[in-house]
Amino acid sequence: MREFVEVDGRKVKLYKRKGRTGLRLNNKYIRDISEIKGLDSMTHLNHLILDNNEISEIKGLETFVELKILSINNNQITEIKG
Repeated sequence: MREFVEVDGRKVKLYKRKGRTGLRLNNKYIRDISEIKGLDSMTHLNHLILDNNEISEIKGLETFVELKILSINNNQITEIKG
């Protein structure tokens, strides 16, 4: 199981607490979720925090069947697909 993703060449470690598995990717200047290298292999995520980025479109999250919390506050969202 993968333990980190890469954003802009930097590794961001997965957190595990009280039965939750998540990624906190706040303030990373992410424009598109596809920029997050390795995210597609983390289908076991419960939490995905993407606050304060530059994301305009939400797509490609259908593989995250265990996702309970998706936080996308303070982005540039214009479209949500899937």
